[in-house]
Amino acid sequence: MGKRVYELTIASNYVHTWGIEEAVREIMQNAIDSQTDGHNLSVSYNEGVLVIKNDGCNLSIASLILGNSGKDDTAKYIGTYGEGFKLAIVVLLRSGVSVRVHTNGQRWEPEFRKSVKFGIDTLHIDVFPESTSKNVISFELSSIEYDIFEGIRDNNLAMLTAMGFNTGEVIETEYGKILVEPRYKGKMFVNGLYVQQDSSFQYGYDFKPQYLHLDRDRKAINYYKMRELTARAVTSQNNVKLVQKAISKSYIDVRDIIDVMDDISKEFKVNFANEFIASHDLDEETFVGLEKEVIVSKKEKTYTVESKAVAELVNAGLGKEEEYKQIQIKVQQLSKEEEAQEYYQGSDFEKLVDYLFNNKDKFDVDDLVRTIKSLTDLHTDHFDLIENEVFDKFYEEKADE
Repeated sequence: MGKRVYELTIASNYVHTWGIEEAVREIMQNAIDSQTDGHNLSVSYNEGVLVIKNDGCNLSIASLILGNSGKDDTAKYIGTYGEGFKLAIVVLLRSGVSVRVHTNGQRWEPEFRKSVKFGIDTLHIDVFPESTSKNVISFELSSIEYDIFEGIRDNNLAMLTAMGFNTGEVIETEYGKILVEPRYKGKMFVNGLYVQQDSSFQYGYDFKPQYLHLDRDRKAINYYKMRELTARAVTSQNNVKLVQKAISKSYIDVRDIIDVMDDISKEFKVNFANEFIASHDLDEETFVGLEKEVIVSKKEKTYTVESKAVAELVNAGLGKEEEYKQIQIKVQQLSKEEEAQEYYQGSDFEKLVDYLFNNKDKFDVDDLVRTIKSLTDLHTDHFDLIENEVFDKFYEEKADE
């Protein structure tokens, strides 16, 4: 069988914002997804030639059709659109990189040629028989300068791993990996594929794809989604000292712990509480809370913390959820009363009450109080909390008389 030619209706200027890095990322994404299915991934670079290879699998000609991804259980994969490697080939050719694909007993050689049907340059794939490429998918990318390759490699956790580099201290969690090394500070990955960096986060993270769906460009995780995921990740592993440190230093990574508190395991809460009690030389009878919570608790043994997350975790871990909830309710009530007092002090309404009080001998006290009550209802809800204090002022005076 000789050469076969397949024309893809993709113009040479498609995804014009992509460069070599984005194109290699797409090929790596497919290789990572293939590795997820158990097909060993290897990567090599030598004299300008980058080879990305999976063993024990093949690409069919049908995979050249846009939208045909062949991935059914999309939750475990990074890519789901069926576009990635086709678009990558377009970008690489446009960038001067030579592409060869070895798979399924064939060698694919893509290039741009003028389309007879459409009169513009489109992507053509020349397919040749090749007995040495059965049960393998190998992308051979030539003419990639070393500095470009190095930048791509260092931003791609899966590529570093496939090439045998040490990625440093890693903590496994339910949601993926926490990358503790400073070189990964704020770097976000999905299954080893680099997405973005936000240096306001202390650690790097390699999330599992089922917890983070990426768009076609594999970029831009929503900031608030990142905060939620990092909070979930750090509380789904066993290193409670790391979490204590992160909270004490106000790392953004743990800022949303309160929001995910209900999903944190009881085991983690217990371990956190025990570690906190031991490290601060406290006993389990000590009430741990924020300053106002400690005051309202009226407990003999108390310990004040600055973080609401710490107070929540410790009380939950010690089995004091209900007690702590009641104290929080009292604190909220106290805060509302303080807010009302602050609102009342110096207000026009206080001036009116003082005027009426100073001229109370001209009015019946009961009528006066009813008048103030009606004004209170019209004025603001704040005064519901302190109206007794206001009215008692009149009735106490009346009692003294």
